[in-house]
Amino acid sequence: MKRTIPVLSIVLLSTALFAGKTWRLVPEQSSLDFSTGLILVLPELSNVEENPQNITRVNGHFADFQVRLIQESEDFSRGRVEARIDAASIFTGNTSRDRYLTSKDFLDVENFPQIVFVGKQFVPLGNNMYLIKGQLTIKDVTRPVTLRAHLAEKGKNRLRFSAATEIDRYDFGLKWRDVLESGAMRVNRRIDIKIDAVFVPEL
Repeated sequence: MKRTIPVLSIVLLSTALFAGKTWRLVPEQSSLDFSTGLILVLPELSNVEENPQNITRVNGHFADFQVRLIQESEDFSRGRVEARIDAASIFTGNTSRDRYLTSKDFLDVENFPQIVFVGKQFVPLGNNMYLIKGQLTIKDVTRPVTLRAHLAEKGKNRLRFSAATEIDRYDFGLKWRDVLESGAMRVNRRIDIKIDAVFVPEL
């Protein structure tokens, strides 16, 4: 019994040492990429989009985003993260497409300038792998989203996480012009998202 109390004290002290440690993103060493595809739908073969096959892909990224990571345990099992993305910083390499993506018909960046992800649950999977469960808000719609994350680098003054997820853009009311939603050639509803994020301690 006498030994139990000191051991418990050490455990509690160890946890306290990690409480509230905050990391900030290093933007110039980080990236937030996305991709989707154009799919071919032939009504004579099927009138539903089951397992659509991409015939070409469209890639893009957000140039401006910030992330704060709060580490409350050594292994991040008690971690929290908040990401704020400048919606107007979307870039796909096509001026007319980017103009449409930022317009009121799609992201409506004038009224909804930020895309926000708040992750409040880190689920350890072993081998520095985690599921990060949170809420993603695009425009005025919030949906649950889970990231598959890997703690690729861990040091006293530097962390690196890579993560990926996919969303259904219909869940957030994101739709293209009619011809790209109902024609034979359509934009895939699924958007693949990849994040590579480097962090340093917040001063």
